[in-house]
Amino acid sequence: MKADQFKELLDKYLTGTATEEERKIIDLWYSSYGDDDCKDLPLAAAAENEPQIKRLNLKPYYKYAAIIAMLIPALFFTRSIFKKSEKTNIIAEIYDTYSTTSESKRITLSDRSIIHLSPNSVLKVASSFGKSQQREVYLDGGEAFFEVTKDPEHPFIVHAGQINTKVLGTKFAITTSAKGLTEVSVSEGKVAVGDSKNTFDVLLPGKKLSYRPANNKWKVEDFATRDHNLWAGQTINLNHASFRELKNHIKTIYGVRIFSRNPKTAAYTYNMRIRSSRSLDKTLKIICSIHDNKYRRTSNGIEIY
Repeated sequence: MKADQFKELLDKYLTGTATEEERKIIDLWYSSYGDDDCKDLPLAAAAENEPQIKRLNLKPYYKYAAIIAMLIPALFFTRSIFKKSEKTNIIAEIYDTYSTTSESKRITLSDRSIIHLSPNSVLKVASSFGKSQQREVYLDGGEAFFEVTKDPEHPFIVHAGQINTKVLGTKFAITTSAKGLTEVSVSEGKVAVGDSKNTFDVLLPGKKLSYRPANNKWKVEDFATRDHNLWAGQTINLNHASFRELKNHIKTIYGVRIFSRNPKTAAYTYNMRIRSSRSLDKTLKIICSIHDNKYRRTSNGIEIY
């Protein structure tokens, strides 16, 4: 509304000649301000003693009306900005993001829970972790093994893709794939697995649930807990292992492919220990020292030659 139009409308309101619709417009505008905001506005004094409205000197109010009319858009704009800012602050959450490439990573949370993040994985933990009713983390890709500190009053929830895994204190692993397949396997305790609406199943040690979001189907099967996540802070002992066995273990622990064009490697055997806590380069140097080889990184992986 332009300043002259608002001045005319305010004049009619103060002189008692405004229509019911026009009075509603002024009342609506006036009520949008708090008591502290509008105590100095011309309507404040007039509203307290309405019978005296016709005897008021209206000329000073014209000046106020013009100023107010020009300020209205600015006031509404400012209010809009503050409201938007407040809403954004409520919704926004800050996350600590952990990612790995060729080596695993051990993460200790504020509640002393331990997460072993496998190679080529991404995990997000809210900065508010441990300060709310639920302890929540997000596995955005890859694989992680969890050792959760028991706290019945604060459930630990892992969000991975479309499924949620809820525990109180246990050891379990979650694996996600690029094709959308998510697997949850339990080695200690029990966990409840489901989506935002339903619980699929409650898993006990030695059970693994596989979920495919494409058809919203899942299945539960047994697995050997002794082989559960060997990459997570453990040691693999190789005794006369073939090159094929070696490269499979390297892929599991470090998430990289090793290969060789040398036909002699088919006859190689390896006696060594592979520790997930050891860097990839140190492990490769040990591998190459056994048969006097070298290694180099290529677009297809790491070549032993």
